[in-house]
Amino acid sequence: MGGQAISRGNDRSVRGANLFIVGAPRAGTTSLANWLAQHPEIFLGKRKEPGYYVVNLPMRNRISDAADYAARFADGDDRRYRLDATPWYLHAEEALPAIAADVPDAQLIVNLRSPAEFLPSLHNHHVFKGLETQTDLAAALFTKRTAGTEDFRDSLDYLSVGRLGAQVQRVLEHFPRNRVHFIRFRHLTEIPRITHTRLLGELGLEEIPLSAYERYNAGQQQRSALVGAAAGRIAGPDAPRWRHRIAGRINRLNSRPRSGDAAIATKRLIIEELQDDIALLAELTGFDLSEWMDVDR
Repeated sequence: MGGQAISRGNDRSVRGANLFIVGAPRAGTTSLANWLAQHPEIFLGKRKEPGYYVVNLPMRNRISDAADYAARFADGDDRRYRLDATPWYLHAEEALPAIAADVPDAQLIVNLRSPAEFLPSLHNHHVFKGLETQTDLAAALFTKRTAGTEDFRDSLDYLSVGRLGAQVQRVLEHFPRNRVHFIRFRHLTEIPRITHTRLLGELGLEEIPLSAYERYNAGQQQRSALVGAAAGRIAGPDAPRWRHRIAGRINRLNSRPRSGDAAIATKRLIIEELQDDIALLAELTGFDLSEWMDVDR
């Protein structure tokens, strides 16, 4: 399980990750990555979400240099797994075949959450970070986006991101089923110990539970949209690291726990648009996803 060398362009071949949390966004990636990183045989790269394999989406602060990417995992050379937790790999069509080519023995973790839950959370997160100017989710779902912008979120098709069935189908075209591990968000929140230790067992590791399962990156919302937008301008795509630190501090001071949720009518709209895809996902995974269809719960 040593992983493979990777090569991009004129960069020399180097080693990177061999364990990936590939998505979906806002489905517990940060929490699960931190839980896994506490195992002695798993090393979380020095940037949780390097985005190395996201090529055609202009992802902010993506690590594009192969040697730089591998250097993030150098301290984990003695571990069985080196973990890259970039949830946009699931959505970026080019990412999965590139991972399969570079790391033939890669293990993939796919977090699954109802699109009626994670799309509102994703939209809220982008508004909070100053990356989304359309603050109404229902409008954002059908707003025509402009391709080729500096930040992929400016051209983000939320409903396309929500088509988990199509994305999982692509995963299984490139990776054997026994190296793809599906985690349901509800299980992460309701039975974290069982979910975590079961995954460790599937990865062939000792099932060492944690003493506590802290939740990371929970939903937040802005106190002031104007302050949030200002923070977004400070942390532009090419801004130096110190400006990102300032913007991060502003966002923290300007944040509060998310109160309320997307309107039931908007959730119904999401499910209506994606019901065929949800059926496909249920067929591919063998999961009963009927609860996803009930947005009135």
